[in-house]
Amino acid sequence: YSSLSQKPGSSPLPPGGALWQQFFLMGIAAPLSEELLFRGILFERLRMALPFFWAALGSAAFFGLVHGNWAQGIYATLMGLILAWLYEKKNRLWEPVLFHSAANLTAMLMRGLLWHW
Repeated sequence: YSSLSQKPGSSPLPPGGALWQQFFLMGIAAPLSEELLFRGILFERLRMALPFFWAALGSAAFFGLVHGNWAQGIYATLMGLILAWLYEKKNRLWEPVLFHSAANLTAMLMRGLLWHW
């Protein structure tokens, strides 16, 4: 599914995806589960053996790879570095989860604005 191939005026949401479902998935479920996995587990394990930079880069690169395409992969890798820094600085997951949620919801809003106006 590629939102770039849509016709103007068509919905940026997958077929059958209600707006509330997308809000829940992108704003709550994905940020929470991804932060638990990529920062709470992967980064944390890497950090036990590596300096911050290498642990952050490793977890961020893997975060980028699982996003499935080059554009999202590069963005997610850079975002992963920021999220690892937040996690390292605060030593808790709430800040990365909230930042991740805000980024996802902003992207969702921007797609909606671009394809509906």
